[in-house]
Amino acid sequence: MRRGAIIGVLASGLVAGVAGAETEAASWGIGIRPAHPEDSAGLGEGVDVTAVVLNERTGQPAAVVEQADTLRLVAQVAAVPGAGARKLRLTCTVDFVGADGVQSEATEGPCFSGSLGGAAVGPKRLNLTLRFQPSPEDLAGTAGIKLHLWDAETGDEAIVVPTYEWRGGR
Repeated sequence: MRRGAIIGVLASGLVAGVAGAETEAASWGIGIRPAHPEDSAGLGEGVDVTAVVLNERTGQPAAVVEQADTLRLVAQVAAVPGAGARKLRLTCTVDFVGADGVQSEATEGPCFSGSLGGAAVGPKRLNLTLRFQPSPEDLAGTAGIKLHLWDAETGDEAIVVPTYEWRGGR
């Protein structure tokens, strides 16, 4: 699958790769389901992960994209209220997931190291910047950005997949 221009991918030690799994895609809302530009999940005990695809021009969640606007993935981790202090050492893998469920252009690298909970209150933004433009060559429909997080401290994992409906494709 051809993706639009990737304007920037920044995270320490990113490595490109390709992966694919269509059976998981349906559970993420890929294809014909309505888009959900924000997604969240738990990362083990006491930590939540949230990711959102934003339209860079408007700063709003990008539920529907009708032209080749620049989109941006923003992600953060936060301690669940009342959770004790917890050290995290996260690695993030990011994949584009097309409307046909095909995953491509994976990037991987460290994205957060620090503590949450206890005295470290408030959400912490991940050290991950992904900006991209859907292309007219991309398949129209609900596509997404799969963010897989793995904590080297505990082995806990989480996957969040915010989606957007691309109407400017083939």
